[in-house]
Amino acid sequence: MELFSFKAIILALVVLILIRTLVKYFIKPYFMLQEFKKLKGAVCYYIPIIGGLAQLRKSEKEHGDPCYITRKIIQQNPDIRFLAAPFLDTMMIELHDTELLRELFAKQKSVEKDMRLFGVVSDFAKLGLIFTEGEKWKAQRKLVSKVFHFEYMSECLVHINVIAKKWLSRNCKDSTSTVNVTKELKRYTGNIIWQIFFGDEVFADEDQAEKDIQRMLDNGNDALILVTDPLITILGPNFYKLGLRALDRKYKADNAWVQEYCRRQFETYKKKILADKAKGTVEGRPKHLIELLIEASLNAEESEKIPDIEIQSQIRTFLMAGTDTTANTLTIAHYFLAQYPEVQEKTREEVKKYIGDSEEIKYDQLSKLDYLTAFLKECFRMYGPASTLFPRVVKEDITLKDLTIRKGYCLSVAVNGICYNPKYFPNPFEFRPERWIEKQEPGVKDPLAFIPFAAGSRKCIGEHLAYIEAKLLLAELLRNYKIDMKRPYELKMKIGLVYEPVDTLHAIYTKLPSK
Repeated sequence: MELFSFKAIILALVVLILIRTLVKYFIKPYFMLQEFKKLKGAVCYYIPIIGGLAQLRKSEKEHGDPCYITRKIIQQNPDIRFLAAPFLDTMMIELHDTELLRELFAKQKSVEKDMRLFGVVSDFAKLGLIFTEGEKWKAQRKLVSKVFHFEYMSECLVHINVIAKKWLSRNCKDSTSTVNVTKELKRYTGNIIWQIFFGDEVFADEDQAEKDIQRMLDNGNDALILVTDPLITILGPNFYKLGLRALDRKYKADNAWVQEYCRRQFETYKKKILADKAKGTVEGRPKHLIELLIEASLNAEESEKIPDIEIQSQIRTFLMAGTDTTANTLTIAHYFLAQYPEVQEKTREEVKKYIGDSEEIKYDQLSKLDYLTAFLKECFRMYGPASTLFPRVVKEDITLKDLTIRKGYCLSVAVNGICYNPKYFPNPFEFRPERWIEKQEPGVKDPLAFIPFAAGSRKCIGEHLAYIEAKLLLAELLRNYKIDMKRPYELKMKIGLVYEPVDTLHAIYTKLPSK
């Protein structure tokens, strides 16, 4: 009799757990979704627990592009304002309307990064500018902005010129050269980031440095894979720490390696900076990021000093944020230059007009390249490295126009989706840089329809640098080479550390005849 009672209790508990799970993850989200179906411009789909993550995976697997289904929905519903789907026991809302975005950016204090998704990110990475919040983020942003001001970026143009010429001499040795730009462009952008943010000791051992940076980028890419992993979503972000899968073990080991790598680099920088300071050789020259952070910590009150580990985290943050993003933009630029020879020739004529045979490209010359700027904007519009903004969790109930978003809901912005909405950009699948010159389309006039670098207080601080890097290298290439690519090549996309091509792109550079 006692045994029967024990079994009955266990059975009852199992039934209760199943009922609770059913209610929490299936029934409750279903009724939450009905609330949104009543609103104008709503597109809702019911996929319990993993919602939009399932759509990303399906799009990438079946159509070679994680954004495919979203674009299809937009073509069928150009008046879409938001997309709603279940996420765990709550809802994920993806904004597609610029008026809703305008309200959101005015209320950014009510949202913060959703660690239910980004919980897999290492504690070390969370100390950097991307993941900090509140007063700590404000303090970090204030210090970092001292490096990103216009004068410093202009002074860095001298170094970028040198790095670009070195890149060309490395990769374009013959009258016709085939280059793995997917790989080599990361060397170009990584070299620039290293010099601007971490000092003059640029890649003492280039081959080893390239491997180190690639391992760091792979670590970030693995984090994004785990972020969208259904098993991690269901079982929680700490599941990977059990090391049950090869990817989990690799990610865990690489997290430890990245932290130790950044610590060693920091110790080297700090030792040199303190030695230079003692010699008095730091005055009268621009100070790079790590130097500014170290000085700020040394000069601060004891309670306001910046822990060394936080400064070390910024090394990881800026190498990862500044390397893959611009490199992939340049890769996409190569693809479109090869696909549209008439666009390439028009861009080349502009470069020749304003830059000509100048030994060193100046900032005022780059600023005159309106068509090249328009070309890059069109690259960003169609395949920018950020397909969406970092999902945020709502800290308190907020209202965006008629849309009420409850505390705990996940909120994101369809950066790429808005750029394919014919309501904002007519003929969105047509690659047409002229739309940015004519400035007639609604999406060109509305600053929130095109936000490849985000918007509001957390807008990407590196936008200006990204344009300088891209325009300078493309200008050097266009005035010296005809650009094509190894064919056949079908552009398929994936979401890794950034929204990027699946397959390696090999560019073919043919030397132009000298006049």
